[in-house]
Amino acid sequence: MSYTLQALRLTDAQALANFYNGLQPTTIRTFRPLGDRTTLAACRQIAAENLTDPRGRIDLLAWNIDSIVGWAFLANLTSEQPYLGIVVAEGWQGKGIGKSMLGRLLAWGRGVAVSKVYLMVVTDNQRAINLYTSHGFATYDEEFDELDQLPYYHMAVDLEAG
Repeated sequence: MSYTLQALRLTDAQALANFYNGLQPTTIRTFRPLGDRTTLAACRQIAAENLTDPRGRIDLLAWNIDSIVGWAFLANLTSEQPYLGIVVAEGWQGKGIGKSMLGRLLAWGRGVAVSKVYLMVVTDNQRAINLYTSHGFATYDEEFDELDQLPYYHMAVDLEAG
């Protein structure tokens, strides 16, 4: 099963919406930056934020032929707390896609002088926690989200240290 990584383009908005809305409930439980479902307008806005100056975010897509199988992003880039999110479609998990996307985003962040990257992860998502820890992320807080009714770890990595 092969895949390629590429930056999100404006023309990818519909494919991103289809990908997100096709994720299984077990995956949406651990990755909900757009809620349970999204719209084409929301995905167009995300794509547009990749083109702003200063750049608000960078999004990567993992493609298998003409289908998205993974999405990762660094968002909130113009703030003191840029944050990261990664999701890989069921059936594609465990194949190195998340690791590839994470490595590329962190390298990009270092290249544009992002000093620290933050994320939240559901405390029982051990696969993701292991991935983040292997890339230097450390837990600095824990909270119970009343909206999701789930416990989360807050993690961060210092890009200037590595």
